[in-house]
Amino acid sequence: YAASFYSPISRLWEPLAGAMLALRPLPALQGRIASAWASLCGGALIIGSALMLEPGTWFVGCAVLPVGGAVLILAAGPHALVNRAVLSRPWLVWVGLISYPLYLWHWPAIVLTRHYAEIHDIGSRRSASVVGGVVGAGLAWAAYRSVETPIRTGEIRQPKPFTILAVGYASALILALTMRMPSHS
Repeated sequence: YAASFYSPISRLWEPLAGAMLALRPLPALQGRIASAWASLCGGALIIGSALMLEPGTWFVGCAVLPVGGAVLILAAGPHALVNRAVLSRPWLVWVGLISYPLYLWHWPAIVLTRHYAEIHDIGSRRSASVVGGVVGAGLAWAAYRSVETPIRTGEIRQPKPFTILAVGYASALILALTMRMPSHS
């Protein structure tokens, strides 16, 4: 399971699916009805795979559904039913904008908040995960605004002293929390 999840070899087909779509759009989805059905089926595949996912599920086999769903939604175009009616909602657009930094930040934030809650016997594992998810979203938004946006727009400037201090304190806090984690060796 871990090898299929972390190995770039077993995951190579995922970005290739998107690359193939970018190089060769699906001409059959140009009509309004076809694109509506493609977006509906794509959404159903993504939601269905999320509902079917359980610990121990074979990752690569399970990933076929959401990747296929994403390809269908992208191929359907911006004016397709699901894309226009659901995915264009401002809060979902915001999640899309921060999706890559959220991908990077969510798991460390969840693990650290769970660990902190266990050490101090605060709340449940689920509530710690929710707090970690919110912290991860905040860190993702900060990374999007302070790193990704300036790089994308070409407006890279010298960091302000406050930014340097904030990053330094956040790094020190993460280091302090991880130093207190018990070793499991």
